[in-house]
Amino acid sequence: MKQFYNIIICSLLFLLPVVAEGQTTALSEASSRSLPRVRPKQGVRWYRMLYDGGMTRTASGRWYIEMPGGINDLSQMNFVDGYSLGPHAILGYMSDRRHRFELEETVRWAMSREVWLAKGALRWYSPVEQARMVELHGGRHTEDIDHDPSMPMSQSLLATGIFGWNHYKLLERTDVGLRVAFPIGNDIDVKAHVAWERRREMENHKLTTLFGTHGQDNVPRLRVGKTASELMLYEGEIDGDVALLNLVFNYQFGQQHVVFDDMTCLSRSSYPRISLSADFGMGKWHFASAGLQISQEINLFRGEDQLSYLVGGGGIYKHGSLSLTDWHHLDASRFWWQTDNALSRFVLLDNYELSTDRSWVEGHAQWSSDRMLLTWLTRNGMFLKEYVQAHIVKVPEHRAHWELQYGIDLFRLWKFGVAVGFDNMTCRGAAFTMSLDMTKARDFTKKK
Repeated sequence: MKQFYNIIICSLLFLLPVVAEGQTTALSEASSRSLPRVRPKQGVRWYRMLYDGGMTRTASGRWYIEMPGGINDLSQMNFVDGYSLGPHAILGYMSDRRHRFELEETVRWAMSREVWLAKGALRWYSPVEQARMVELHGGRHTEDIDHDPSMPMSQSLLATGIFGWNHYKLLERTDVGLRVAFPIGNDIDVKAHVAWERRREMENHKLTTLFGTHGQDNVPRLRVGKTASELMLYEGEIDGDVALLNLVFNYQFGQQHVVFDDMTCLSRSSYPRISLSADFGMGKWHFASAGLQISQEINLFRGEDQLSYLVGGGGIYKHGSLSLTDWHHLDASRFWWQTDNALSRFVLLDNYELSTDRSWVEGHAQWSSDRMLLTWLTRNGMFLKEYVQAHIVKVPEHRAHWELQYGIDLFRLWKFGVAVGFDNMTCRGAAFTMSLDMTKARDFTKKK
């Protein structure tokens, strides 16, 4: 109980810089004449931030604090840590020249393991239209084996706490690293990340959820045969130290950069986006990998229809064995509820089922329209849109897996549909899919 009170006190102290100066009620602008005048991003009241999540700023706009999940971030549950308690918040400062400095912290007490877990990041952002960033991060924390899972960790933990779903698998990662991002001209941007990691394999410390649901053990399942029923437990090593370097180059011709406020700038172009990535590892495991990805969104028939596609592939060169953490993982999740319906996601594959340490090639396409079937019958595309998707992937030693999906998009917010999958010409099965971001849904409801 003493640990719990300490956590709550630390969370409230983190609010002091904002509360002391008061809420923002008026707009402020950059004082430097060399920078364009930009509207400051508006925050919410501090009590609304605690309840719903979001960001609040002082009256001058200099200081701000963000709690992405609000009070819901104070507690989480997974089968490795059990219930964990602690604050997650971002404290920021905006200078006169619109340079932004942020300190992000997450500190939790894992009740079932009886250990402290913490991670933090210190960031610098240039004025938003210049798109430069430097981040120093580190800590000891529990994370997905996949560095970049298709299902956000917040959504995964919610699925675990309510439904006992834990097809994602966790490890303990102790790390320190540096990230940088910067543009080269108007059409090229570069991202680099160098880090050292110590990984530790974990097992479940909690057996059931609050509702008595049992979860899977914390061992990934991989496909070893030709059918989806032939899954085996991963037997390779997880524990070990490794130094990592990641480089990403993005190129998209004719980009237009639209500044919405002093924290938000979006880029758009009708031309294809080309991404080239390279990863290098040295330590217990030695490897090098490269991947190429091309994506584009094309508006058809005066914007009433849209064609989107994504194709990619790559390979891994390794010296000896390679930890599953460094394999190539597909965007795959069989959980029926997602926060978004990413074009690259396979809905009939388990998280690590077709992960590979060799090579891969995949393709995805979507056609969405205001005048397909239901939209043509109802003659109303204002709130209803339909889409058809096709996905395919091929990795060595396994048959090509492909999926077809049809769905409905309500208010550009809530998507649901059905998907059918095949391994070559053998039917894999069918599934119901739904995507709904509760935060966006709540904001949409308030506007109505």
